[in-house]
Amino acid sequence: MLSKNLTIKFENVTFENVKTFSKAPETIENVNRSEDGHDLVEFVRAGKKNFSFSFTLTEKKAEVLEALCEYPSGTLEINNTSYEGRLRGFSADLIYLSQWATSNIYNCSCEFIEA
Repeated sequence: MLSKNLTIKFENVTFENVKTFSKAPETIENVNRSEDGHDLVEFVRAGKKNFSFSFTLTEKKAEVLEALCEYPSGTLEINNTSYEGRLRGFSADLIYLSQWATSNIYNCSCEFIEA
């Protein structure tokens, strides 16, 4: 588990039990071709951050994460470093036999796209 070393908050809601975490910087650019065949590249933004997470969450906390993924934008905090952007791509899979516990447990995942 990564959760001992990793603290993730979105809009001041803390998510623990981090199972997976990945970061993929992305360069946003517009590429067009000139009439003579040369690339005309306009860099819109270099190094835009994309993070992917997965968590083990109770049913109530999974509902909170799902709602946060519908926010137009917000602040993500990873180990006290803040990023502005949006959560998207929520998915939740019920863990087999978790319904026999006091609450259903889900493997949830989402991604964060820096604005």
